[in-house]
Amino acid sequence: MATSGRRQPVTPLSRRSGLSPDSSLRTSVASRTSNLDNVDMKDEEEDPPIPDVNERLSYVRPSRELLEYYRKKIAEYDDEHEMMNRKLDQYRMTYMEQVSTES
Repeated sequence: MATSGRRQPVTPLSRRSGLSPDSSLRTSVASRTSNLDNVDMKDEEEDPPIPDVNERLSYVRPSRELLEYYRKKIAEYDDEHEMMNRKLDQYRMTYMEQVSTES
């Protein structure tokens, strides 16, 4: 059969090998996960235990920018906290007035 210059369509590997797409995918995934299991076991055996968060943070020196950012955030939260306390006091006063007028 003569070719007319057109390329043949590419067939998936699963068709060429005679395997169904599901079985070739399962085989591929199984081989990858078994390799990952072996790597994980090696890492667990060789790695020293991870120090706790407080110990690791004791070595960190924050930058000025980071400190300024958190100072601003804390100031915002302080303002919000103060505003919420004022509202709570207003609600408390309103409630006390309602209770006193009902009795």
